[in-house]
Amino acid sequence: MNTGDFYEAVEDDGALKALPSMIAKLVGGRSCVMQRMTNDSAKDIFGFCHYSQEMMDDYRTRFVGDNDVWLVDGVRSGIVNRAILTDDRVSLERYKASTLWNDFHLLHGDDTGRSIGAIHHYGGAVMVTAVHRPITAEPFSAREEAAMNGLLDDLHRVLRMRQMLDRKNDQLQSVGEMLSATGQAVVMLDSTMRIISASQAAMTIIACGDGITLRGGELSFPDRAMKAALREAVAATIDRRPLAQSAFLCARPSHAAPYRLMLLPCQHEGRSACILLIDDSEDESELHWTWITQCYRLTPSERFVAMQLVGGLSADDIAERRKVSIETVRSHIRSLLSKTGTRRQSAMTALLARLPQPK
Repeated sequence: MNTGDFYEAVEDDGALKALPSMIAKLVGGRSCVMQRMTNDSAKDIFGFCHYSQEMMDDYRTRFVGDNDVWLVDGVRSGIVNRAILTDDRVSLERYKASTLWNDFHLLHGDDTGRSIGAIHHYGGAVMVTAVHRPITAEPFSAREEAAMNGLLDDLHRVLRMRQMLDRKNDQLQSVGEMLSATGQAVVMLDSTMRIISASQAAMTIIACGDGITLRGGELSFPDRAMKAALREAVAATIDRRPLAQSAFLCARPSHAAPYRLMLLPCQHEGRSACILLIDDSEDESELHWTWITQCYRLTPSERFVAMQLVGGLSADDIAERRKVSIETVRSHIRSLLSKTGTRRQSAMTALLARLPQPK
């Protein structure tokens, strides 16, 4: 399972309902609650897993807001669009003294006591996504923090696309308009690489003819080997078969930095299809760490170290933050050098730093 599975929720109600469960598994938790808060302070449970409907109804009635010590601390932190290690901010003693523990979880015979969350904007509202573990479990750590950060971009994009699709037909007449409204260069493909729909940003890139062209309704690329591998990956994505590769580099005849391509599964009119994300390296957009992880096949720990190095931290800083030995960090750096095809740490960091930084 990876964040590519999120995209089935754009058109599939069952996949939308399964989002909290997928998030919990990816972050290493047992439960997940997604709640939406509007400017008028109205609150709504968007989705959840593990808990019963009765328990969520009680939470919605009595514990959304000031009675939720985790939520209050998260909102007051001012941290938006990245993970909040709630376990580091709210001590276990403070949690055990709270009404959330004594008058809610204990009352329902539930042992939830660990939490990590994120606050992000969603359609004029604020979405709070929280993942939990039992109180006897280990606290969430930097590894789970990196996992949560790694899924937020895709989660936000899926929710935004879903919201657009749910609007009345007079607002959005086609999937193409929905894709264009995301501002991303996105193409929806069938198994033969024919375009079903494309965003305006994607069509602008194709019209330039600098590495990605359109021939007979099919995407075409100058590198035949890459095109063949991409075609196979598109078919595998649609058929839900294991992928040898889901991220690609597309060389450009102009010798500009290559396009970064990533494949994600989706549904279109009740049938499986494939979304191709086109990331222009020369755009000042967010760094797509999901793409980097897929392309270089990084482990969660390698991804975390790479993100910290690009952020300017030293190996010693990372070891201290991660609470591991310096030798462990150096081992991850050696693996990063091998996977990125660089020989020196400075060259590897420079390679990743040339990609746009997250805002």
